Amino acid sequence: MWKPRSSCVKKRNEEKGFVLIVGTIIMSLFLLLAVPFLTQMSMEYRLSEKSSQSIVVLSLAEAGIERAIWEFNKGDVSSWSGDDDLRALVLSGFKTSNGTVMGDIKISIADPEGDNPILEATGTVSLGSRNVEKTIRVELERGYSIPAPENALNIYGSPSKHAKVKILEHDKKHDGEIVISGYDAGGGPNKLALGVEDADTLDDIIDELGKHLKKGGDLEDTLLGNPVNTYTDKKGNSFTASVGQVNTKGFDADLMEEYAQILADNVRSLTPTLTFDLGGKEKDDGILDPDGDGYVRLGSWEDDVIYMTNGKLKLEKGLVIEGTGTLVIDGGKIDLKHATFDWDGDIYILGNEKKGDAQFKVRHASVDITGDIFLLGSDNGKVKLDFHNDDGKNDGYTKIVGSILAIGGTGKKSNAEMKVHHGDLDIEGLITMSGTKTKLDIHQHAPKNGENDIRIEGGICLLVPGAENEKKEKAEIKLHARGGGEGDFVIQYNSEIVKAAVKRLSQKVGLPGKFSVVSWQIK
Repeated sequence: MWKPRSSCVKKRNEEKGFVLIVGTIIMSLFLLLAVPFLTQMSMEYRLSEKSSQSIVVLSLAEAGIERAIWEFNKGDVSSWSGDDDLRALVLSGFKTSNGTVMGDIKISIADPEGDNPILEATGTVSLGSRNVEKTIRVELERGYSIPAPENALNIYGSPSKHAKVKILEHDKKHDGEIVISGYDAGGGPNKLALGVEDADTLDDIIDELGKHLKKGGDLEDTLLGNPVNTYTDKKGNSFTASVGQVNTKGFDADLMEEYAQILADNVRSLTPTLTFDLGGKEKDDGILDPDGDGYVRLGSWEDDVIYMTNGKLKLEKGLVIEGTGTLVIDGGKIDLKHATFDWDGDIYILGNEKKGDAQFKVRHASVDITGDIFLLGSDNGKVKLDFHNDDGKNDGYTKIVGSILAIGGTGKKSNAEMKVHHGDLDIEGLITMSGTKTKLDIHQHAPKNGENDIRIEGGICLLVPGAENEKKEKAEIKLHARGGGEGDFVIQYNSEIVKAAVKRLSQKVGLPGKFSVVSWQIK
């Protein structure tokens, strides 16, 4: 037998065994290194899946919010479970457009009838034995179809050369302040003291205001707000004041005419609690106070309707009238002279088909109204408010906690006018006048050693229809201060008062509220 060959075979077998052992060791090392890697891969997969599901549940929550806002603006949440304090809706097995089930949505609405309801929408997706959830909390704000003016004085439309704003101090005896302020007393962002929609109109107003400087007027301390601009009129007079063009449109004159018709129709459809037919003539105290004791009570509840039609009501001789509810004077006028008038509720003065005018006059009377005043003309009707409270002998005043809406008729000669002559006047509301010719004329005339204040907190808005009657349309504001005494003349913008006035008007006209998002939070 050949010995060396046997030794060589044995050596090769030993080498094969060694390679197997080394290979096994290497494989074991690779396996040891792979285990953590595979574990990490598994964890990353689970995290990726969870992250993916988180995106899904967030999308479900967003869909719930969008569904709730849509229901508010287009549908009706009153069919949801719950009550007026809290409404809820559950959408189980919410599907995509291709039919794939994504998960569940739960929606809740706190204070659904309020102006700032709170929405919460939770999206839920099952992940094994656990659920993945995300909640979005949103605060909404109810808006209204009628935009709110944003400045102390506003002129909308295109009256061009027929627009005037005059601030007149007639002598040096007047010690009170004249202030028109866009600094928002309602806590919102500050706006202009005078905002004008049309650029050409603004140029003409600048020329009118420039004339004020010749008499030593200081517009910078009179027209306050933000921003403050420097202007130069066509004669080279420069002044600094919070005046400017506004980009956002406020009330629309044509729409306001439609709203006036709706308001008139609505109030005429009310069932009267008490009716007075004035017989097409002027009636005095006797129609309300037949026994002559000097005191009249009209209405006792807020839903009472006192209806007067076909004539003019002229009250004087110190008659005291107290009332609650809605007062409607259809086709006539009311004239308060040396009377005391205390009314809690809205007042409508309507022009009718026989005579389109609607007028409300106060002369040396004491007037206290808590409610809105509507003067609504028809055809070429003229609407007019006239407050003549105090001539130095008669200590009258007018206080109105509410807004004034004066809309002339639909004809080309429709006018809307408000005059204030002397005496204390306090209006806590928005004054809006609309017509082919609109005019605001206020005299702050403090009697000798007297102190009569004029305060309008809310804002003033003048509207003209636009280019249709361009040659005839007119927007005019005159503010006069004269005489001795220390009475102040203040027009102060207040966004809260304006917002409340627009809300009431929208509700009376029947316009639905629209909701928008104020804040958005992922919980």
